[in-house]
Amino acid sequence: MIGNWSIGNDPLLSTTLWNHTGRRYHMTVERLAPDKWEWLAWREADAMGQVVQRGVTSSSDTAMVAAEDAVATLEIVAAAGPA
Repeated sequence: MIGNWSIGNDPLLSTTLWNHTGRRYHMTVERLAPDKWEWLAWREADAMGQVVQRGVTSSSDTAMVAAEDAVATLEIVAAAGPA
């Protein structure tokens, strides 16, 4: 999955991805300092057992990739169903 991230020097970037069943995932990347970016990834707001993945990187590009990777992991877990 690859998000359609906004372009430019915005301090806050976001995108939404969805799979073939309509399950949605949201991602944001926010500048914390000149050399720090926080990324968040989570499943749609109405998901049971909401899980938010989070991290900090040194570039916006790395943060976007990390958020997308987190969404891929969340999708694998969601597809597997309850343990």
